[in-house]
Amino acid sequence: MGWSPAAVVVTGRQRLAAATRLLRGAQSRGTLVVQIWDYSLQGAAAGFVQVGFSHADVGADMARELVRAGRRELVFVDSGVVEDFRAHERAQGFMRAARESGVPATLVAAPLGDPFDAGARALEAVRARLGGANGLAFANDQLACGALMHARALGLRVPHEVAMLGFGDFPIGRHLSPSLSTVRPPRVEMGIATAEILLGALTRGQAATSRHMPCELLDRGSLRV
Repeated sequence: MGWSPAAVVVTGRQRLAAATRLLRGAQSRGTLVVQIWDYSLQGAAAGFVQVGFSHADVGADMARELVRAGRRELVFVDSGVVEDFRAHERAQGFMRAARESGVPATLVAAPLGDPFDAGARALEAVRARLGGANGLAFANDQLACGALMHARALGLRVPHEVAMLGFGDFPIGRHLSPSLSTVRPPRVEMGIATAEILLGALTRGQAATSRHMPCELLDRGSLRV
């Protein structure tokens, strides 16, 4: 910040209070601050230009999609990484929407380690504790793919006995059988929008305004029979 940059792009809104003060100080001196991969008009995020989406809303949409698919006992397999704040927000949104829908839901933390192994182990834990759960959402596609590949070893038919829904749209999910239903975040679109905001503000004097970029649900083979 001592170099007085024309603009700074940061990922997410979860940061130490000291970092927020640093960004606000730079902003007051004329540095354009753009926050990406998140969108909130409250708390520390207020006052910064934002390009992204609400992770809590995405989690809520995942729960509602499983309910629409006829699932009546839900589980969200959250990231076991404490600092994975955006995944935790998706988990919170998922649990809230499940309660509002009147459908029981349980939050399970994935074990640490390789995410594919963690997804498989999380599925085993869910089956042992919550044998009736038939709608599973995962914090990311790696966990979901690990669970989806392990379901065959457990004798589980997906989606007939249990539906699975991931987040991220990683390429591997398209190549599994059944293919993984997932939520696709607008990665490229957010990058383009951020560049447009920066160029417009810095080269043409245009006002920098926030942009909400919705995610897309990709309904593939693991969600509905």
